[in-house]
Amino acid sequence: MLKFLTSLSFLYGSSIAILLIYGFVYYRGFIKNGYQRRLFPAVFFLISLSCFSFLYINIHAPLSLKTFSNLDHHFIRHEGFRVAERIELGRADTVNYKTNSFSRFLLGREKGQLMVHSSYSEEPFYAGSGGSYKLMSPGYVAAGHSLSFRSDTNSLRVKAIQDNNFELSINNNVLSRISRTIKKGATAWNTFKDDTVFTSSSWYRDEKIQSALKNIVLLRDEVSREGGGDLRFFLPGRIFQSASSLKYDEKEIRPEELRFDASIPDQSNI
Repeated sequence: MLKFLTSLSFLYGSSIAILLIYGFVYYRGFIKNGYQRRLFPAVFFLISLSCFSFLYINIHAPLSLKTFSNLDHHFIRHEGFRVAERIELGRADTVNYKTNSFSRFLLGREKGQLMVHSSYSEEPFYAGSGGSYKLMSPGYVAAGHSLSFRSDTNSLRVKAIQDNNFELSINNNVLSRISRTIKKGATAWNTFKDDTVFTSSSWYRDEKIQSALKNIVLLRDEVSREGGGDLRFFLPGRIFQSASSLKYDEKEIRPEELRFDASIPDQSNI
């Protein structure tokens, strides 16, 4: 009964019924003696009360309603807080806003464990407990390693010489070498974009090079308020739109290698 009373169907139906009753009373009084009762303030109050009640109950959804809603068109059906089947996270409106990230994270239970599966993601997935978050998405150790790729006819390499020293090479020419402390994460583009040698080169305004560098992300594993662990390369799925022949050191990286399945410990935050 509560589910019906808090549904959009009941809200629309009750509003229409109130307006129809008001119209009938208004018409009957006007035909009978030409007198018009001033009932519209009461009608407006009832409809407003129905709307605010609907919003309040759906924002503060009781467990008996078996529905949780953040009123952003995302609904999770559950019994209490036990999910019946699977939850999909990460999808965004990329039709109207092409710059929005698009990811697919499917969460479900298998053999008593919470499992996450991702066939495509443009954002990293973290999970953890006790204030520390571990990177679950595929990541490649950065310090002492490099990523190389091609953008049109240009050959580029991003190398993490050490944990806070980075190098950008284009066509086997070292274009930028910079020292920077990355606390949680930064793109390769943000790391090198302020280097004067790079900004004065013709490659700086190349849109494909910009796009590729923006899709190479340096992230900390085991992130907490106090700091982070090892630095890793994270590659969003869209990097293959602007880069080809992508390699980690000498090993080629294929799109399917960015998919992952992982188990999440119980009582973890994601």
